[in-house]
Amino acid sequence: MAKELVEELIYAKQLAGEDLWRLNEAIFNVPEDDVIKHQLSSRLFQLVTRIRKEYQAGHFYARDQGDYLALLGTLQNQPFSARQ
Repeated sequence: MAKELVEELIYAKQLAGEDLWRLNEAIFNVPEDDVIKHQLSSRLFQLVTRIRKEYQAGHFYARDQGDYLALLGTLQNQPFSARQ
């Protein structure tokens, strides 16, 4: 689920607040015993970098701030996002 969503959002012309929520849910619900491969982790980082740039440029509504912060918090707590 997370892999398909990351690929969908990478190629999306425009991202919306709902996309932040969907991505957060997909990452949060990855089972603990699942292994996130380096390629997916790299694509996810690429997507989050794009989201950050768009968020800072004001492309999201103020009401999306909670979804943005939730996504960052979820990513921070995932083992695949930590440097090894």
